[in-house]
Amino acid sequence: MARKKKEIDIFDVIPSEVYAAIDKLGYSFLSEQGYNTEGAQESDEVRTKLKNAIRKRGEELRYFGAVDKGSKAILVWFELYKGNERKAVSQGLKFIPKPGGENGDDGENQERPSASSEDNA
Repeated sequence: MARKKKEIDIFDVIPSEVYAAIDKLGYSFLSEQGYNTEGAQESDEVRTKLKNAIRKRGEELRYFGAVDKGSKAILVWFELYKGNERKAVSQGLKFIPKPGGENGDDGENQERPSASSEDNA
């Protein structure tokens, strides 16, 4: 029997320090779509209510990521679907590797959110 190749998730390649920025993007995007996201980052109860509201509308929030092979920059964004129809696309966050070598030089080779708004598509 052939083994199924595990698909790499974007969260497998980004450091946990940037998760909060990605969460903020997702909640901001949902808020723009008319959902109440107040307190969702801090409260499991609020997140459960938010998930139920999304499900009640028949919608699904999906996240996507892409890696630029040349620069190693990572782009993350969200899309809102109703069935197979894409209803909305969020802005993106671009994470750019800090300059530095790959020899463990004081952790300088960590990812960081891009500060430039033109990098966020």
